[in-house]
Amino acid sequence: MLRLLRLPRARARTLAVVLALGSAPACTGQIGGDDAGKGTRRADSPLCTESATPGPAPLRRLTVGELNNTVRDLLGDTTRPGDGLPPDFPAEKASNGFENDVTEQTVTVAHVEELLSMNEGIALRATEDLAAIVPCDPVASGEDACVREFIEAFGRRAYRRPLAADEVDELAAVFAVGREGADFRAGITLVIERVLSSPVFLYRVETEGTDSDGAVLLSSHEMASRLSYFVWESMPDDELFAAADAGSLETPEQIEAQVRRMFADPKAREARWSFYKQWLQLYRLPDVSKSAEDYPTFSPELLPHMEAEARAFLEEVEANGNANDLVSAPFTYLTPELAAFYGVDPAASPDQKVELDPARHAGILTKAGLLSVLAKFDTEAVVRRGKWARFQLLCEHFDPPANAVMDPSVDRTKPPCSGCHAMLDPVGQSFEHYDGVGLWRDTKDGAPIEDTALLVGTDVDGEYTGVRGLADKLTQSEQYKRCVVTQHFRYATGRREADEDACSTDTAFLAFEKAGYDLEELLVAIATSDSFRYRPATEGK
Repeated sequence: MLRLLRLPRARARTLAVVLALGSAPACTGQIGGDDAGKGTRRADSPLCTESATPGPAPLRRLTVGELNNTVRDLLGDTTRPGDGLPPDFPAEKASNGFENDVTEQTVTVAHVEELLSMNEGIALRATEDLAAIVPCDPVASGEDACVREFIEAFGRRAYRRPLAADEVDELAAVFAVGREGADFRAGITLVIERVLSSPVFLYRVETEGTDSDGAVLLSSHEMASRLSYFVWESMPDDELFAAADAGSLETPEQIEAQVRRMFADPKAREARWSFYKQWLQLYRLPDVSKSAEDYPTFSPELLPHMEAEARAFLEEVEANGNANDLVSAPFTYLTPELAAFYGVDPAASPDQKVELDPARHAGILTKAGLLSVLAKFDTEAVVRRGKWARFQLLCEHFDPPANAVMDPSVDRTKPPCSGCHAMLDPVGQSFEHYDGVGLWRDTKDGAPIEDTALLVGTDVDGEYTGVRGLADKLTQSEQYKRCVVTQHFRYATGRREADEDACSTDTAFLAFEKAGYDLEELLVAIATSDSFRYRPATEGK
């Protein structure tokens, strides 16, 4: 508390509010109405009722990536200032596997002080060229009028909704404090710093909307933010703001049109890569380190090429393929360096698709980058590979028994270890033809490779051979396709699915299935679902 009291009064107030919001489980509100939700399209799912049943809508804070993108689109600042925040801001990539998981978004005093310092730098850079951000001439129109015009325009974009009159007045008073004894730039700088430090900027606050039979249909401005952070990991653009101002983001048809437009924007490619990095754990790739003795052909310089290969492959699957291709397609994109590493003929350019031997290559499963991530420093890791396949692609999760000992010398074929390892090890065994950097091998320690594997506890149980056999199992598995839906749903909502979401996830799966597992269609289905368009009503809030 002493530390807090030493802060300037305005900063202390901001700090207290941010901390309070950071500890709140949800932020809810409602406005009465009669016709909300009309036009909602429902698939033929037995899990759906006539009334919308959305899952929880907890308060969501911008992740570091979303913060960087938002500052870029708001102020043209491309310095990625959030990257300078402490590594523990916060413990992201935990729980449900995505950075935006609400259970990991707590904020401490130290975190907020780091944010405030970061915002000072952003504001100073932003006001180096006032003409680029202030829409008026303070001399010609008068400072008071010009400041209010700036506050209304900038605040609307930063808060992702129009400002109330008292908010404009408060920020005008902040300008006056900064302007006193200084100049116009100093006042504008303080306004920007104050806005960026506001909980309304840092959090996606949802308190508007229309009550509809126990659920609240989000307002168009709230929907604009949900859409933009789902598809772009950033703030709405001018077209989304215009649609929100017109109240044109309420029906599924209106939302679908925006998702398709947004998906074609280059910003969607960056956000989709961010999604895949988190889901498939490719974010670990830049930190991969390997033993030179065990992997003499590997070098750290190959890591960017491995990342480029994975990204180009995933973008092609999204543009012209489907979820089955994700785990089975035998093509790739190679730089000359990576072609030499694989021992295959390079393409004429890294942008040219290269067809590979389908007996040895199966989508993302056999990409060197992923297999390097899933291996150890000096060897491959059967358990890690099996766990990744079952957790990330089949959405299974099981913790080791409380009395289990994480010791490689322990016999994992006996209790208490055998239960989990019976699920993990056989799947990991199917990757045995690939070493710890993803290269094919015909023998291991001088002996022939044994990659006969077994799936149990799934909808496609049975014996199979190698990664190609695993890919064939996955393409036949409804569990795998439902897991793709689940992973997208968790990313879209920033939380794990709840019982109330059953209609939304089932409807999204049926639309996904009907579209031949096209991934763009899945984004549309989730964005038009009840759980995305509504939040639960809370009496008295």
